[in-house]
Amino acid sequence: MSKLKNLGEIESIEELDNILNQELTIFEDIQGSKIYVNWNGVDFVIKPKSISSEAINMVDLAMQKYYNRAINYFDNLSDRVKSLLDRKWWFCFEYFPDEQPANIIYNRIPKNHLVLSSICKSNKFEYTVDEIIEYARLFETDYLPIIFKGRLGDQSKE
Repeated sequence: MSKLKNLGEIESIEELDNILNQELTIFEDIQGSKIYVNWNGVDFVIKPKSISSEAINMVDLAMQKYYNRAINYFDNLSDRVKSLLDRKWWFCFEYFPDEQPANIIYNRIPKNHLVLSSICKSNKFEYTVDEIIEYARLFETDYLPIIFKGRLGDQSKE
């Protein structure tokens, strides 16, 4: 399994050459509001922005309604879905409360207002494209759109 890399993280020409000679999967960079979700066996814990953030609590919900749709959605998932979730994993979603979650206007809202973008297992973001697709189906959400999957030809590399 390869590491997810952003182009800005590439530090040398050698590293770029190494990446370009492998099979690549290129995702569209969706700009929603990031939320991290964990099923602890009793409740869903939802954290905005990062795993290290504080969980959204009742006081937060009383003060604003921004995350209510997401919280209601996860609270109403079936027991079958909940039973299939690893309690140590965090699922990262791009959340779309509306068509303009991050100053970009989208022409459609994702399924259930959520796009699964990554999975954090044992404090590491380790997952395959197939896992993302499978868990997105389980959660009944969209997953990051794949723009390209395969090996680049010489002309494309240049």
